[in-house]
Amino acid sequence: MKKNLISGAFNKVPTENKQFVSKNLDISQQIFAILEEKGWTQADLAKRLGKHKSDVSRMLSGLQNLTLKTISKLEIILETDIILTPMKAKQKFEAIKYVTFTVEVNKNDNSIPKTQHDDLGAWEKSTTSPKKIA
Repeated sequence: MKKNLISGAFNKVPTENKQFVSKNLDISQQIFAILEEKGWTQADLAKRLGKHKSDVSRMLSGLQNLTLKTISKLEIILETDIILTPMKAKQKFEAIKYVTFTVEVNKNDNSIPKTQHDDLGAWEKSTTSPKKIA
């Protein structure tokens, strides 16, 4: 019964509201990831924004309507993009050249120090003799 009430209520929420919350949560998650990468806390961000920590907490809740001006200010302070349009993303990531390579290791080679992951069978999958890659 409770489940039907919740799903019924959710189905009555307009699609644009669901999209709004989804996009806001995406932006918040992006900001949290950037903060973590920089080793910053919400308090650090608040200080740099000249705002109270509670303002930043509300901003990152995913429910506050962040203006483009606010997002732009955040991008400047964080020194990175928060929002990237598909065209800009294409330009940015087409410029990056990706290279794939394979490393083969002789499991009997004692000159290579073992890591904590070696007990998981990684050495069992390695080859017994290195191959030259041309």
